Amino acid sequence: MTNENIKLNKVKKSCHTVCTVSTILGVICAIGAVLLLGLTIFAFSSGDLIANTMKQSGLINIPAVNQEYFGDDPALMEKMALNETTFFNSMAKSIALFTLARTIPCIALTIAFFMLRATFITIEKQDNPFTTKVINRLTALWVIVSVVIGLTNGIVYGILMGFFTYVMYTILDYGRVLQIQSDETL
Repeated sequence: MTNENIKLNKVKKSCHTVCTVSTILGVICAIGAVLLLGLTIFAFSSGDLIANTMKQSGLINIPAVNQEYFGDDPALMEKMALNETTFFNSMAKSIALFTLARTIPCIALTIAFFMLRATFITIEKQDNPFTTKVINRLTALWVIVSVVIGLTNGIVYGILMGFFTYVMYTILDYGRVLQIQSDETL
């Protein structure tokens, strides 16, 4: 076995490991995305349920507090009760928007992990990490991760990842050119 074949076998083994890990992380992210999406749907639809539960349990008795400050006017009390329900609906929608904001990056990371898996399966089958297909897949993956990082951690980190993406693309493209030159000389 030549030195090149030994290195190629190490690359294949590491690609297999990355495939396994990215599959596990992709499944975890997919489960998280489904749970977050379910929580988002529940929160959007549960404003009245929360308001009624709070009223029945007596945990929050806004009419009693309002009566103390505003008197016994029935029209005013009815308006306060309506505002109470509106408050809980608004709170539920705020929770829903918060969970939706967490669901979208989770979905993007699920896609990224499965793209990573597909890329390393391609490397494992093609015996060469410097093909145009692999470079394009890795670049697309890095762009997705850059956008997710930019949206979740701040635009500065997203821009930094964008520069990293460009540098890695340039390095891999140069490796592709060297691989072509090496293949032509053999």
